[in-house]
Amino acid sequence: MLAIEGVHVSSVNPPGEMAHGVQSASGATLPAGSGHPIDRELEAVRQLRSLYDTRSDPALPLGFGDYLSLLFRLHEHNHLLQEAGGTGNLPRRRDWYTACCGALCQGLGLEQTSLDTAATEKPYDLRQIVSGLRPLLRSKHGAIQAAYYEIALGGLLRQRGDILRADRSVRYAQGGPGSGITDEALRARIESIYFTRFDRDLLEFSRQLVTLDALLLDLMPVTVGEPVAIDRLRAEYGYPDRRDPQWGGVF
Repeated sequence: MLAIEGVHVSSVNPPGEMAHGVQSASGATLPAGSGHPIDRELEAVRQLRSLYDTRSDPALPLGFGDYLSLLFRLHEHNHLLQEAGGTGNLPRRRDWYTACCGALCQGLGLEQTSLDTAATEKPYDLRQIVSGLRPLLRSKHGAIQAAYYEIALGGLLRQRGDILRADRSVRYAQGGPGSGITDEALRARIESIYFTRFDRDLLEFSRQLVTLDALLLDLMPVTVGEPVAIDRLRAEYGYPDRRDPQWGGVF
């Protein structure tokens, strides 16, 4: 574990621990219908940090950043499966994420590239992704420059994963620190620090995801399609429908 500018970073939430409360990295809300560019960016950041689970559809069309976030979620669930031995809903969640990744991979035109890793044991493995890009990088930039591109890509992908891991290690279905304190002013201060400010600051900290993804697109020697709306992903590429009974109770 390490701390990034006051943000707690943990490895993976233990399987089954407050699973229903890990839906989003932040509980902060955006002004409804404001349409302000900053608000739209925060909405995008919230989606990039989300679980992409069955409780709600993504609000925005899914693009390259969403695909990386989905690969990361799948990678983490594969790791949990190895540790937990396939207990509970973990196998079904893996199937959900595998289906999501496969459909979006097609929708973005990334099949048969080094980013087409959903079927592998470690879909967000940095070495696997970067080494797969090596031939294209060398063809485009030459062997020496390609090596520097590989270092940059690996570092940025690692940092992206670190940002997604940044979160509370424990979440509360109700109550929480300070909930039983009778001193109202003190209780309000605790709630402000523990909940409001943490969620707000974490969301702001995660703005890096937007700029990171734009930079990764510029560095990668692959062509990535435009973001695809969820309805089109379902109709044309088989993105799983959360309303389908087979996915009931997965999350």
